[in-house]
Amino acid sequence: GAFVVNGGALGTPSSGTVTNLTGTASININGTVGATTANTGSFTTVTATSIQFGSGAVLNSYEQGTWTPVVTPQVGAITSYTAIGRYTKIGRMVYIYCSVQITNVGTGAGIFLVAGYPFTSVNAGYDQAAIGLWREVNATGNTGAAGLPINATTGTVLTGATGIATGYAFVWNLTYEAA
Repeated sequence: GAFVVNGGALGTPSSGTVTNLTGTASININGTVGATTANTGSFTTVTATSIQFGSGAVLNSYEQGTWTPVVTPQVGAITSYTAIGRYTKIGRMVYIYCSVQITNVGTGAGIFLVAGYPFTSVNAGYDQAAIGLWREVNATGNTGAAGLPINATTGTVLTGATGIATGYAFVWNLTYEAA
């Protein structure tokens, strides 16, 4: 049968509750939208290619995923490490989480570079697209700066007096605008 909204055909201006919609429909709604699955009360996911806010901005990109941090020391070579990278991208804004644990420092020393950020940073502004705070969580508890330059996918972790050593684990978050 045809879609019915408060006794009128779909598309007819009306108000109230819409029930038993199946198939594909385009509905303009002013107010709150909720959807539940019949007989279960479970929320139903609604997918869209974009969301427009009034006559302004359009949100057409949301993504979550993982990335592989690649670590290189300023001096020497790290024999082994484990690294975890996660990101959320909303529009052009990228929110990253990174964790690096040095399992065997080898001859590595000084600051270290982290390559493989999931999106190239925007080429605008000053020297850095993002600056954040790292914390060494396994041995010292020290903190320092992590940065991502403009127009880059490789950032720097400035370890300062903490340096790097076997067993050290660094964790940080950065927010930056993608190119």
